[in-house]
Amino acid sequence: MQMSFSASAKNSLLKKLDATIEKKAIFVQKKEQRIDSLKQLLNENNNVEHKCRVLADIVGEYKLYNTDSLFKYVNIRQQVAQAEGTDLCKKMAKMNEIEAMYIAGMYKEAFDEIENLQNTNIEPELKPYFFHLQNTLFYLMLETTPVASKKEAYQQMRNRYRDSILSVNDSMSFVYVVVSSSKGQNPESSIEALKKYQKTHKCTKQDLAILSFCQAEIFENLSQRDSAEYYYILSAINDIEMGTREYVSLRKLALMLYEDGDVRRAYKYLSCAMEDAVLCKAQMRTMEVTTIFPIIQEAYQKEVSKYRTQMIIFVASICVLLILVIFAFVMVLRQMKKVSDLRNKTAEMNISLQKINEELKSTNNELIFSNKVKEEYIGRYMDLCSSYIEKLDNFRRDINKSKKEGQSVDLFSILSPKKIEKELNEFYQNFDASFLTIFPDFVEKFNLLLQEDEQITLKTGERLNTDLRVYALVRLGINDSAKIAKFLRFSASTIYNCRVRMRNKSCVNRAEFEQKVMEIL
Repeated sequence: MQMSFSASAKNSLLKKLDATIEKKAIFVQKKEQRIDSLKQLLNENNNVEHKCRVLADIVGEYKLYNTDSLFKYVNIRQQVAQAEGTDLCKKMAKMNEIEAMYIAGMYKEAFDEIENLQNTNIEPELKPYFFHLQNTLFYLMLETTPVASKKEAYQQMRNRYRDSILSVNDSMSFVYVVVSSSKGQNPESSIEALKKYQKTHKCTKQDLAILSFCQAEIFENLSQRDSAEYYYILSAINDIEMGTREYVSLRKLALMLYEDGDVRRAYKYLSCAMEDAVLCKAQMRTMEVTTIFPIIQEAYQKEVSKYRTQMIIFVASICVLLILVIFAFVMVLRQMKKVSDLRNKTAEMNISLQKINEELKSTNNELIFSNKVKEEYIGRYMDLCSSYIEKLDNFRRDINKSKKEGQSVDLFSILSPKKIEKELNEFYQNFDASFLTIFPDFVEKFNLLLQEDEQITLKTGERLNTDLRVYALVRLGINDSAKIAKFLRFSASTIYNCRVRMRNKSCVNRAEFEQKVMEIL
């Protein structure tokens, strides 16, 4: 019969076993609570049958859990049986003592007590238990003796009592199915019988642990390791969930995992088995674990050392990488700082260039404006010159004509103040027209610099008056009062007073008044 389980199924079950071991304290606590409940129940009734029945349950709980407590309550059960119990109850208590003895490794004492009990009449209902004690004792002696001849003799005695167990149990019973499978005569039918029993009966966790263990041993004997490991895992899970401390499955699984190369799990499981065997004070299990524990522990230490070396190399590599990263980060920061400095410098240069551009633009505008002024006034100047030349020529012709005709020339009438004033007014009109061509909104903007009740109102047909012409010349850049006075044919003091008067009428700061005039466009 060939059975196999996938690696994923096995790994999933191993993870469940890991989680179960992590929660072992919880299962132990539950077992302690069950025991405490039984102890309370023991004191609720003084009836002998009640006490014997409850003590049997307490002994059953301690049997694979704590040998010291097992002996204590076995002795209590014997005392109750001796005092008030039936012969059947006394023999059952004695059998409990024998079982406690071989669990504790007291094989000689257990053997002697079996010999003494064997000389008495064993009731039919006690024979399955009695044969079980003999079978188990000879199995333990077989496992521990180093003498080959003794091994053979113990094996024969075990086979004998195993047959005796089968003879006194129903073929459909749990004990019959389990003991029959241990004979190893027909593995296929044994596996089928174990599976069938599990399907057709409501099994406790302890029953499941035993059924899985029996199947695991059969598969191990058939060299089907995967299947054997699978059922050892199932058995170990049920053992730990029951709070059992005296078990075999976890130890055997640890050894197989060690052989598979899973040293970490092997060490973990064997450490758990060692801890439970010591707490239980099960001599046989402690001896089994201590036999292989040093080997697995050494392998585990080597693996830990190897892992530690790898971790040191890994951490050292990480540190080197970290240093390189920090160095790279510092270099990047430096480069970023350089880039930032360059950006700042570029920004400063851009601002400077912008200012220069604005200044150039302003200068260019001033040059354009200056050229416009020059063009306007040069044109006006040429027109005036041409006009005056023409007038002089006409004046010359009139004089020549009068001489030829023998007429006297009235120079006084020709050069009268009215004519000069007319020419001057014409000049001012030309100036006003030229200036307002360049600054068409000068009058309105100039009035905005004056207080509301001091603003200038021009007469009909008048484009500029004397005050406006003074500041028109200031706007054209002629700031010298003497030059302005000469141009407008006034005294310098008159022009000065005019400028002071206009500053006093200003609605802006007096010191800034003429600068504001210069800004009029």
